[in-house]
Amino acid sequence: MTTALVQSPLRHLDITTVSEAARAESRRRETHLPPVSAFRWWARRTESVVGALIEAFNIDHPGRLSIADPFAGGGTIAFAGAMRGHQVYAQEINPWAATGLAVAMSLPTSERIRTAKEELEQRARDLLRDAYEVDGRVMLRTLRVVRGQCPTCQRDNYLYPTGLVSLIHRVDAGGSIGWVACPAGHLSQGPTSRRHRCGTCRRLIDPTERRTKGKAIKCWNCRRTVPIRELISREWEVVLIESTTADGREIRLPTQKEKALADSSRWQPKLRLGPIPKGDETAQLIRAGFNTWDDLYPRRQAFVIESLLSVAHDIGQDDEQIHR
Repeated sequence: MTTALVQSPLRHLDITTVSEAARAESRRRETHLPPVSAFRWWARRTESVVGALIEAFNIDHPGRLSIADPFAGGGTIAFAGAMRGHQVYAQEINPWAATGLAVAMSLPTSERIRTAKEELEQRARDLLRDAYEVDGRVMLRTLRVVRGQCPTCQRDNYLYPTGLVSLIHRVDAGGSIGWVACPAGHLSQGPTSRRHRCGTCRRLIDPTERRTKGKAIKCWNCRRTVPIRELISREWEVVLIESTTADGREIRLPTQKEKALADSSRWQPKLRLGPIPKGDETAQLIRAGFNTWDDLYPRRQAFVIESLLSVAHDIGQDDEQIHR
């Protein structure tokens, strides 16, 4: 492809407009491009950018284009091309992405999806309320961190990757205050742009400090640098909750009731997903203590997902009978 051919579409692009559209899309991808909700992908580009490039190219080369994406991944190029009526060739070696893209490209009509969604909400209402509602507030998300004992002094250490744990509001919404953790693991709200003292123990908090660099952590008590794999009794602990409020949502410390509900023994998933195979991309998971794919899911989340899949299967069977 010549340099002129590569550069020609760019003169048709309004970079500011495309950037603003991409920024808005990245906040709520499922609204701007609904099929992306069909499967998760960790490196999906925005349709706003891809679509703008296709349209710009189409100005100089009118008609139905043939678009090839040999590394389809999250499928954004395929979606952008197909929704504009072009011929698309997409392939991907990862079976998860290939299957997900095939499903997303063959979704039923929006009306059938809407009807199924309403049915799913109705049948799952009690399950979701029991799993995520406490004292009238609905838990939307739980943030957990590993807690492990130092083998030298037996004090608990929290494996926060950095001093900043979570922003209160997104950066693009003006967020500059967040939940930060001191070296001893105490959480508090504070500025994300400068160092300050912990309100509980007065230790210095550096929001930008990397705590688990080199797969090790410096014990806040005895100051020994300990490989993470040597920490004793490593457990995941709920440390923050995102929940609903009258005005929207908030990120806050969990109540004891919410912690107890998250870790209740009533959540007993039945599916077994098998061991995580050794490989370049899975090595980090194995080093972090995940031995099976089941380990990636908290028990409550796995139980709820299993239950929802069962309900969705029943709804699908009913829908199939209706449309025969």
